[in-house]
Amino acid sequence: MIDILKSYLNNEDFYIIINKDGLLINNFNKIIVLDDNKLVILIQDKKYVFKGKNFKIKRSIDKSLELTCKIESIECK
Repeated sequence: MIDILKSYLNNEDFYIIINKDGLLINNFNKIIVLDDNKLVILIQDKKYVFKGKNFKIKRSIDKSLELTCKIESIECK
């Protein structure tokens, strides 16, 4: 089952996983804003705006970003 999930995720252009403790974003283009209460990220010509509290980078490798935070709202522009 894990191999199927890895295979599926690796074939995606991008993905965003949100859980109660934070979020994981894979294959983003650019971080526009990252502060304590807001993340604005560019993914395939669209801006994703995440608002919440305590945005902190847990891990960042290549075009993958893992954050700890409390998400309150999400917008796509």
